[in-house]
Amino acid sequence: MDGAPWKHWRTIFNPGFSAKHILNLLPEILEEVLIFKEIIQSHAQKNNIILLGEPALSMMIDVAGRIVLDHQFNSQTVYNEMTSALRSQLKWCSAGISSNVLEYLNFVRPLVHWYNSRRMNRYLSRVLHERHKSGGECQQTNRKSILDLALQEDGAVDETSREVLTNNIKLFLLAGYDTTAATTVYLFYLLSLHSDVTARLRAEHTAVFGSNTQITPSLLSSNPQLLNQLPLTLAVIKETLRLFPAASTAREGEPDFYLVTDTGRQLPTQNCLVWVNHHGLHHNPKYWPRVEEFLPERWLVPPGHELYPTKNAWRPFERGLKNCLGQELALTLMKLTVVLLLRDFEITNAYEEWDLLAGKTAGPQVNGDRAYQVSRGGGGGHPRDFYPCKVRLFEGLKV
Repeated sequence: MDGAPWKHWRTIFNPGFSAKHILNLLPEILEEVLIFKEIIQSHAQKNNIILLGEPALSMMIDVAGRIVLDHQFNSQTVYNEMTSALRSQLKWCSAGISSNVLEYLNFVRPLVHWYNSRRMNRYLSRVLHERHKSGGECQQTNRKSILDLALQEDGAVDETSREVLTNNIKLFLLAGYDTTAATTVYLFYLLSLHSDVTARLRAEHTAVFGSNTQITPSLLSSNPQLLNQLPLTLAVIKETLRLFPAASTAREGEPDFYLVTDTGRQLPTQNCLVWVNHHGLHHNPKYWPRVEEFLPERWLVPPGHELYPTKNAWRPFERGLKNCLGQELALTLMKLTVVLLLRDFEITNAYEEWDLLAGKTAGPQVNGDRAYQVSRGGGGGHPRDFYPCKVRLFEGLKV
């Protein structure tokens, strides 16, 4: 969308994605993250290898369902037609970003897209009908879903509005689960490589929530603002997003918009697709001292410090009017997940065992990293093989 239609719908959806409203919905998010925690605990008890990306994806899409639709997909525990169709659709959306020309000639792909779209639209049509008919079951404005707030703002829903709502809901569900799941997995991967940061992070959580991890959910449910008292946690998330930005973005060039080089040369963008290379920008030593190091301190030092980030160089959610609408939800969800899991579990990578099970002495690496990013169709960049790891119970930090 662009122009007046974009402004209209962005205005309608903005309240539901505000930081304040997301915190109001924290009890709903908590329920889904606690299911994820139970799944992780079951793997810890079995001592088996888990591909962390899989349950993370299911958790994130269930959270997105609760926040966007006030609807429980329950895909962490049972089959759900909507989430199955969405995940399938994503896997078949690589045409256009892949160098494999055969993907453009695959006659099956359009049929799969049509079939998955039909399944999703049918499912969402039922949900939209029920939500519109009820006018939103929750009478508290601060606990309404994003869909309920949109219906409240938009008033009568005609066929065109229903189509726009359906398309945006699918986009919110997609954007709300895939990239957030990938970043969460990378967060635990990086912490497994940096025990000093992990220890400091656990200490921060204990200072805010106390040493009894069992009461942390109830504390958060009654006082969601506690999540805003975790500067190191936020710094770790931001540094994870710097090293492993889950997605990139493109913009359509305009006649009066130019890219300007260091020498002042103006490059026209008209009739061009301007694609921001987030990974390249975030790994450019011109803007980032000690660029390949995992240094959450970058986000804690004062201006003037050598590590202080260059203005506009960090942009995983992009910038400007069309920045990521769901960034507050993503940051809140990642903070909540690490708070609930880090002091109860030790998650370590199991790539060596995974390679042996696959009959390989050593798996592929990029820049010495086994968990390098790979694309899942049209989705975000995930760790290779969905990050095989092992989980063990960890005795919480005592302070």
